[in-house]
Amino acid sequence: MAGRGLDYILMAVAPNLIWLFVGRVISGITAASFGTAYAYIADVTEPEKRAQNFGVVGAAFGVGFVLGPALGGILGAYDPRLPFWVAAGFSLANAAYGYLFVPESLPPERRMAFSLARANPVGSLRLAPPARALGPGRG
Repeated sequence: MAGRGLDYILMAVAPNLIWLFVGRVISGITAASFGTAYAYIADVTEPEKRAQNFGVVGAAFGVGFVLGPALGGILGAYDPRLPFWVAAGFSLANAAYGYLFVPESLPPERRMAFSLARANPVGSLRLAPPARALGPGRG
């Protein structure tokens, strides 16, 4: 969310179209809110309530998809850059809330030190257990 907030600030002050594209690239690199939200719900929710909580989070994202562009259109009538500033404020406030008030879902005994090899999406596949049912010729 912090990356997304900084992206919106960049887009609010962008002097030309190229900087808007740079902002969208930053947004794409830092956009992991769906997967992160669902992973957190899976970690902190008991199994019998998990589907219900996934539905609530999905509905919240859906409301955001409807209301966000509508609010952006209304704010854009006042100033074309205003929707970016408001989105930056919401994103940075969300990042601050998550950092200050949302507890870590992984217990301390299961945490690992950061490793660039594990941060690599291809390298992290080594951590996945082999699935024989997914092997070649089985389909």
